[in-house]
Amino acid sequence: MSLEVIVTSFIVSFFAGIACIKYIRFREDQIRKKIEEIDSHQEFVEKLSKGNTKLLRSSLTLIFICFFLLFIVIVLLLMVHFLNPPLLLRSVIYGLCLGGLGTGVGVCFYFARAIIQSNDLQSTKAKLHEKRERLERKIT
Repeated sequence: MSLEVIVTSFIVSFFAGIACIKYIRFREDQIRKKIEEIDSHQEFVEKLSKGNTKLLRSSLTLIFICFFLLFIVIVLLLMVHFLNPPLLLRSVIYGLCLGGLGTGVGVCFYFARAIIQSNDLQSTKAKLHEKRERLERKIT
């Protein structure tokens, strides 16, 4: 083998090793974030099942925010229908409508799922604990 091939393979191996280490650290960070999300979701479900007044108040606030987003989407669509704006502005308005509806659906889905899960708190906690353990095993 020539010296060029040896040096090139060494350099490539070195950078591949660094990339592998960076990927492993990135993956561990992502798993830790998922574990934190599971913990916060479990805490949220527990608070919801206990009927925490502050949590119920914030839930109602978010529901009304979703209604507000729906109202804005309806107004924007009516505006497009009656004012007939240029094509570029119409496309922007449709994009805003889709974004608003998507945000509203996501918030409603998150809260509905949490309320349904709070009905059977023990099985929900067991599932979340099992999911958390699986993620922790991936790290070690």
